[in-house]
Amino acid sequence: MKYFNHFITAVSLAILFQSCGNKLTRSKAEKIISAFYEYPNVEFTEMRLEGTLGMGDGSDESVLRKAVDAGFLSSRRAWGASFYGGNSTAYDFTAKSRPYILQKFQGIVGGGSALVITNCRVFDEITGIKENKQERTAIVEFNCKRKGATPLGEILGIRNGDIVNYSVKLTLYDDGWRIEETAHNLKPRLFSFFTKEGDYIEKD
Repeated sequence: MKYFNHFITAVSLAILFQSCGNKLTRSKAEKIISAFYEYPNVEFTEMRLEGTLGMGDGSDESVLRKAVDAGFLSSRRAWGASFYGGNSTAYDFTAKSRPYILQKFQGIVGGGSALVITNCRVFDEITGIKENKQERTAIVEFNCKRKGATPLGEILGIRNGDIVNYSVKLTLYDDGWRIEETAHNLKPRLFSFFTKEGDYIEKD
C-alpha cells in the first residue's frame, strides 16, 4: 500500500508538471511568434492605381498625386476614363519606384497595381492570450512596431513607430505549441535599402 501511494503521488506530480509545461505563457508565446515570423521582417501592401478611373477600387488620388510629385508615378490622360465615368487621369509606376515593387498587376485600361514595400516590422509585445483547453488551441494577440519606412511607405501614410495589432492561432501538440499557418516572411537583408535590423538606408 505504501508503494502504491508513492506511485499515485509520482503519477500526479508528473501530470501536474506536464500541465505546467504545456501552459502557454507570454514569454513562450513571444519566442514562438518571433521565430515563426522572423522579426524584423518586411511589410508590403498593394498600391492600386485604377480607382482614379471611376471604378472605386484604387488608392486615394491625393496619395497618387504625392507619388507623382515625388517621382514614383507618372500621370497621363486615360482613354478609358470617360467610359467609366471617372476623371481623365491614369497613373503608372516609374523607374524610381522599381526597387520598392515586389510584383506588378496589369489593369484593365493600364495602370493596374503593385505590391510595394512600405517598411519593416519588429516584435513589440504580447497583449493577450485566450486558451481553449478542450480544443488544445490558443488565440494570441500581439503587436509590432513599424520602422524603416520607405519613401513610398511614407507617401502611403506609414510612420516609424506605428503600432500594429495582430492575432494568431496556436495549437498544442505532444511536442509543444505550434503556429499552423504558412509564413511568407521577407528579411530586410534581401534589399539594399534596408539594414539587417530593418532600418531604411537613405540614398543620395
